[in-house]
Amino acid sequence: MKRMLLLIVLSLILCLLPGCSSPPESKEQLTVELVRQLAEKGEGLTWDDLAPYEYDSEAGSGRVVRFYIVEPSYLLLVSGDTAEEKPQTARFVHNRNSEQYIDIRTDDVDAFLEENPPLESQP
Repeated sequence: MKRMLLLIVLSLILCLLPGCSSPPESKEQLTVELVRQLAEKGEGLTWDDLAPYEYDSEAGSGRVVRFYIVEPSYLLLVSGDTAEEKPQTARFVHNRNSEQYIDIRTDDVDAFLEENPPLESQP
């Protein structure tokens, strides 16, 4: 009887433990304005600069590649050899045409936005 009671108590504790863990860290969604701010860092952009922001997926065979959703109209695709080194690319892409992109570290974000307006403001 004591053994059965001990088993029940242990089972309850094990069931409740996942609820005691801290919630996953909430990350901020990237916006066009935040992309502008990141672009000001130029070639100095680091993975730490991107750490506060939520990314949709991470892929790559031997490389770090992260896909950040920027509002409904854009993506920021950042890649590099390792997360310890600076990213080698930071491509800002319009969802309508993935062949239209700039590297936010070296190109003009505002000019790109003027040529590629958000989807909701197009006729």
